[in-house]
Amino acid sequence: MDRSAAMRAQFAAAAAVRRCDWELDRTRGFSLLLPHLANMRQAARILKVQAKWQLDEGRGADAVASLAALGAMAAQPGQDDIAISSLVGSAIAAQVSEAVGSAIDHGAIDAPAAEKLLDAFAGLKGDDAFCYGAAVLGEERMVRTSIDGCRSDADLRKLLAGATDGAVRQPPSLAEAQQQLGQLRPHYERAAKALANPDAAAAEAELRRIDAAAEAGRFGSLAGLLAPDFVKLLQSKLAAQESVAKLLATLQAIADGTQKPDDLRNAAVFLARASAAARAQPTDVQETVELLRLAPAAAEGEALARASVALARARADAFARLTGAAACRRGDFAARRGPVPSREPALLGGIRGAVRMSLADGLRKAREEKSAAPVATPVATACRVAAHLASDPTLARAMVAQRIWREAAAALADAAKCGPLPADAAERIEIAARTMPSADPFGFRLALERDAAAILAGRAGPEARLDPGDPRAQLLRQRGPSALLGYVAWLAAAEDAPLPSADDAVLVSVIDLYPADALASVRSAADAWRAAPEDRRPAARPAIPASLPEDEQRSRTRAFDPSRGVRFVDAASLAAAAGSDYAAMFEATARAAKAPAVTE
Repeated sequence: MDRSAAMRAQFAAAAAVRRCDWELDRTRGFSLLLPHLANMRQAARILKVQAKWQLDEGRGADAVASLAALGAMAAQPGQDDIAISSLVGSAIAAQVSEAVGSAIDHGAIDAPAAEKLLDAFAGLKGDDAFCYGAAVLGEERMVRTSIDGCRSDADLRKLLAGATDGAVRQPPSLAEAQQQLGQLRPHYERAAKALANPDAAAAEAELRRIDAAAEAGRFGSLAGLLAPDFVKLLQSKLAAQESVAKLLATLQAIADGTQKPDDLRNAAVFLARASAAARAQPTDVQETVELLRLAPAAAEGEALARASVALARARADAFARLTGAAACRRGDFAARRGPVPSREPALLGGIRGAVRMSLADGLRKAREEKSAAPVATPVATACRVAAHLASDPTLARAMVAQRIWREAAAALADAAKCGPLPADAAERIEIAARTMPSADPFGFRLALERDAAAILAGRAGPEARLDPGDPRAQLLRQRGPSALLGYVAWLAAAEDAPLPSADDAVLVSVIDLYPADALASVRSAADAWRAAPEDRRPAARPAIPASLPEDEQRSRTRAFDPSRGVRFVDAASLAAAAGSDYAAMFEATARAAKAPAVTE
């Protein structure tokens, strides 16, 4: 960052200019090069890193200035009037949403900062902020220029081969192509008008009618060969527009005072940092910390000294992040933009590892002070962490929330052997424990719905949620948590995503939740699937259109199960034990409060 300071200052100056004209030589047609687009995306990434770095160092005003520059930059590529430039503007806008969302998640955007960002993001407002309509008209001009530049049929064949990756088998003659140019313009003009329509459903319907007319030959063969996929352009436009609209609405609410920054702080951000801090601990330190938690008599000598130093340092890092997470009112793991559910072994293992470190530290102090009081804060924090995981669950998060809850209850019972829990400490634990959704402890029922939706949608988070009455999601849920968790794990293995490993250090390992034989079964099934010939290999995800009749959707969903036969974790038993595990925390708190004092 030090070496790039001068360059980054130029980014900020460039972003302050509302008009952006690269003086493109449009006479080159399809030969026009656009190297500035890749550079702009890279500049946006650097500005995003700069803003996060400034936030991390507590330089809020500098971070807001960086975010303002990033938002202004997103409005610039679309001024090229070229489809790929509009797509790049949308991609930069996604980075804006992520970076500003991260600042909001940290509670770093107050009312004045929100006002400043709203002013800077003026170019992102409107029904076509990334100029998709103008870009389509620019594409038509590019086609016309390219064909006008041809001098022979051979020139046209070369042009079409380059524009379509050699997919054209029977290209038109140059004379035919020139005649079709007149037909082509209405095709692009109708598409441009549809893309500028603020009614998304009407826009898509019109673009599909235009596509059907093009396939019928109404606009000549060039329309099918050279026109971009207008429906995909619309989808990109709408995704960017929706992301920006949500961001602007949140900023406006903060600016108006209807949303308080502290209420928007996201526990997932703090938990991710705590997870990283736990995973960074050396293996031998992790082993000794676990001994302090479970078998303190076995922790001794130099290893104990190193673990004590590590715990002291963790108070300002991992423990502070856990405390920050506990104070948050919301936990939104989709804000981290992570991949699908089972691919969280590092994050979830690290979160539980940080909680374990905190419990170990509390138990060590409880033994020294002959009182259960020192464990109260770590246990209450563990309850809040578990509640955050349960409030935005996947089956993997629900399992980890349940295990954190059990380990916190066990630590409380252990601490009670050292002396009674003070009444105020017992009250703090009970208050924290009540934040767990008691109707669905640890979130197993909601997680089943979420994971089914994520599989069908191909992504995770709230945006993956389907209508609860959707027959495809219903049938996936009916297979139960064990089968669905096995499918999600198989999907991760089939797509070469990280799975839990026996090589993970003990403190952050989740191999106890995903036993080695279960993982071996998943990997074996995924290997067999990959080894099958492509024409006989079932799809990894169910491609079952919602437009089909309901009976057909149900039939296809029942038949679809590429992970059939995989034996995995008995998540059904874990879900069945959720109620008793939830109650056990309150019972452990009551017993600890009544524990006898320990005398020498």
